[in-house]
Amino acid sequence: MGALLRAWLHPEAHLGYELPDPIKASSAYFVLFMLLELAVSTYQGKKVYNLRQSLSNLSAGFFLVFLDVFTKALFIFPYSWLRSRVAIIPDDLELGWLHQVLGFLIVDHSYYWWESGIAGACPGSLGPAHMSNLGWAAHVTHHSSNDYNLSTALRQGVGESMYSWAYYLVLAPFAPLKVFALHKGANVVIQFWVHTEMIPKLWAPLEYVFNTPSHHRVHHARNYGRRNFGGVLIVWDRLYGTFEDEDAARPCVYGLDSRRVPLGTYSPLWAQAHHLAATLRLAAASAPLSALLTRRYGPGMVVPAVRRALGALDFYAALHLLGAVLPGALALGEARASLGEPRLAAAALAGIASLITAVWVMDGSRAALRWELARLAVLAALGPRLGAAEWLGVGGARAALAALAASGLVVLAHLARAPASPRSKAD
Repeated sequence: MGALLRAWLHPEAHLGYELPDPIKASSAYFVLFMLLELAVSTYQGKKVYNLRQSLSNLSAGFFLVFLDVFTKALFIFPYSWLRSRVAIIPDDLELGWLHQVLGFLIVDHSYYWWESGIAGACPGSLGPAHMSNLGWAAHVTHHSSNDYNLSTALRQGVGESMYSWAYYLVLAPFAPLKVFALHKGANVVIQFWVHTEMIPKLWAPLEYVFNTPSHHRVHHARNYGRRNFGGVLIVWDRLYGTFEDEDAARPCVYGLDSRRVPLGTYSPLWAQAHHLAATLRLAAASAPLSALLTRRYGPGMVVPAVRRALGALDFYAALHLLGAVLPGALALGEARASLGEPRLAAAALAGIASLITAVWVMDGSRAALRWELARLAVLAALGPRLGAAEWLGVGGARAALAALAASGLVVLAHLARAPASPRSKAD
């Protein structure tokens, strides 16, 4: 059992070699271009970023980073097993160019297949992200932002990693695992740039072949319908009949429609789970297969939202997410290979718990504040036992404890006047 857990949490060590990781290599550029977009939009007088929504977007991305500790093996072992048994094109260096071409095309087509079910050709299928309630439950987080900017690209559904790997197994007979890892990561990285309102339509030949910001705005807009599912290439949508051009007379409206808005909370956990919970309620009430495997919706899923001004808890969430959770995610990525399985799993779970409570406090509800207070207390109690003084230094450890204490006082002050139920929000 110990060997199995070790292989699952350290799949690359089990393989004996490292896989390409374009997403990790590009993370600094993600931050740079988000800051550039913020600066340009501010200079032009456009309100593209909203603090609460941006923190919510980033928290979803960090959630995926921590969860990757447990799900990365899903993208490695099934592919490696199938490749070892069915290799139509062998691992021959002279065929490397063919591996790369097929890797790019098949990965991108598989992404389209996962998003759309090949234009609805797989009715009743569990997988397609936009065509079944179970698929949408895994993907809806990515579409639930009312803003559309580069931080939206990082707002990913954690449920996707549970099953989307199966769509890419079709590449295994044609290319080695390293090729798959390279193109799967590159496919995600390339899609980052299409999540922006700052880039208008491009030169027509580019718009005809590639997915562009204009095409992807239509994909995210709730007033256009289910269109433009392509990842890097838009030719799949043109081929399967799911393409729609952006119309200047019909500005895109983002987020979920009025019946499917998450229920008035910034909880990162509820952002991920709300549609799954609604789907299971619907399945329990009647026609479970229809509820699970189609995009059928039930009543009672909406709480109208009201905008409110930014307050202390919003800045508190920003400080903890960016000042504590983000460095923790980066440190975990660097130390992953050297950590034993229990410590690696514990660190990932602690990171998930921290980002959930730190962002949830933006609700201002008693439940959110109590959970955050519990998190701070646990960190303060465990810090000395985990050797905080050794890796932070004595001065750093004291500063960390002081920061936790100050944070606790802030949370306690808000808890004393918090309403019994969450306030309703929009943003």
